[in-house]
Amino acid sequence: MSNFLEGYEDVNARIIRARAEYPTLRLVAYIEDIDITKGYILVKAEAYKEYEDHLPSAVDYAFEMRSDRGVNLHFWVENAVTSAYGRVIGLLTPGGIARSTKQDMEKVEALSTKDVAPVSDDLWATTPVAQTIEAVKNELGGIYLQGKPECKHGARVWRTGTSAKTGKEWGNYSCIEKSKATQCEPVWYMQTSTGWAPQV
Repeated sequence: MSNFLEGYEDVNARIIRARAEYPTLRLVAYIEDIDITKGYILVKAEAYKEYEDHLPSAVDYAFEMRSDRGVNLHFWVENAVTSAYGRVIGLLTPGGIARSTKQDMEKVEALSTKDVAPVSDDLWATTPVAQTIEAVKNELGGIYLQGKPECKHGARVWRTGTSAKTGKEWGNYSCIEKSKATQCEPVWYMQTSTGWAPQV
């Protein structure tokens, strides 16, 4: 076995050291979040140097998950509380020792690649724009309109209004040319039950 855990203090040793330094030390743990079904718990630990103190001298957290084997199969809640105590004492009385406890680092050493779920989505993979537009259209039920029509002067501009004579809505793609003499004819659209459609 490697010297990986050398230099890390056991939680029990931390508690003994802290009690020697602060004889009236008070440790309090709270369950901040727990889900029995999913098997996780978040514990908050507070350390009070003097038993009568109103505010904690140090606060830290520990997160634990239920395992399908080993000690965390049945005692994952207790381990979370113990870890939280070890971490908060590490803040209270650092003493030049690593903040993580020996138990925390044993968990790190025990991790294997089979414990980690494979990534199902490659976040760096790119999707062609056409597929993305199609996916958005399918999700939102939208209608994809082709890009703006162009004329010899460039991209046309969409304009809408209401006819003063008929009171009906109108829409067209107009030429961007400023001079009316050289402007291209507008492309007219009419309002239908599904939205604007080219006028035939």
